[in-house]
Amino acid sequence: MCKKRFFTVGKRTLCISAAALFFCGAAVAQDLSTEATSVLLARTKDLLKADNPAALIPYLEEILVRLKGMNDKDSRETRAFCMYQIGASKLQLEKYPEAIEALDAFLTEFPRDSNASMAALMVAEAYAMGKDWVGAEKYARSLMGETMEPERRMSVVQLLAEALYSQEKWSEAVEPLREIFDTAEKEQDRNAAAIMLVTCYVKEQDFENFLKFLAYCDESVRQNAALNVSLIEAGDQKSKDEDYANALVLYRTVLKGKERLALYRRQNAKLEELLKEEYVTRVGTSKSSFTEQQDKYRKTLESNKKAIEQILKGPGYDAELEMRIGRCYTGMKRNVPALTLYRRFYTENPDHVMADDARFQSFAVLLDMQNCWFSYLHSPVRVQRG
Repeated sequence: MCKKRFFTVGKRTLCISAAALFFCGAAVAQDLSTEATSVLLARTKDLLKADNPAALIPYLEEILVRLKGMNDKDSRETRAFCMYQIGASKLQLEKYPEAIEALDAFLTEFPRDSNASMAALMVAEAYAMGKDWVGAEKYARSLMGETMEPERRMSVVQLLAEALYSQEKWSEAVEPLREIFDTAEKEQDRNAAAIMLVTCYVKEQDFENFLKFLAYCDESVRQNAALNVSLIEAGDQKSKDEDYANALVLYRTVLKGKERLALYRRQNAKLEELLKEEYVTRVGTSKSSFTEQQDKYRKTLESNKKAIEQILKGPGYDAELEMRIGRCYTGMKRNVPALTLYRRFYTENPDHVMADDARFQSFAVLLDMQNCWFSYLHSPVRVQRG
């Protein structure tokens, strides 16, 4: 969606209309065409340092116009640099189809350039950011056979894993996800891999690996809503198949609302402390990377707050999970815990939509218990003993 552009002039904020931008753009293009090439190159360097991709692209495109038909070494190197930066800038501006087109053109013309492997990785990232997971998988796979630095390989493996996971190719996603979990240095990368990996095992009904792996997942992974929903769905399938024992195992691994609430609140307290920190110049750090990390903390905090709101809305999540567990007990003929659970459910949640179902289940369990006692009391063995 196109957003309005706002510029601050003194203490006044001006909204530039589409028509004004059009004429302004034409004026810029006209000015650039009359500038010396050396001036364009100097301005390009300044804009790169200022991290201003929107303003940078017209300069790069004007330089490419001037280099057309020139094949000496310096001209080709400058052309390669401009084409690569145009693709990178468009990716930064979230113009994903344009970024893919620009980077593909660069790779076609300069396949052996020093930036070629990074450009290919950016193409895969552009596909992923645009939710074109088929394209992301294709490009990521094409890079897997190349020799590259560990950090870059990790980025490729992450893209491949995410693409496969998003296409619900659960079994194929396991291998790259395991590599990420085993080798990633960043905790957030390991946690993201853990969430997807456990979900893959659940979807594939590989409960042995699921249970083994879940033990290694820390609380930041266990509180993930998508993971817990996957566990419930898998339990539902097992319950439908009348495999109540395994369904019960799955339901018991789901964190209840109160547990998730406590985890979210602890995590939010840490995030709020991190957001209070101010930037301090250190070797190997930059203001832009610090700001980016702070933005991630802020987004996580907002996401957690929304999750807390959902948990606090009512007993639905926990209540429905209790009913699922009760049905497993019923299916396994464990009548006493089933009866206890059903009674607690309709007593604590009398207005819940499933309260009447809980009363009916409770009544059915009581009948079954009476029938069991009747059968026991009138069994041949019991009569003979009497």
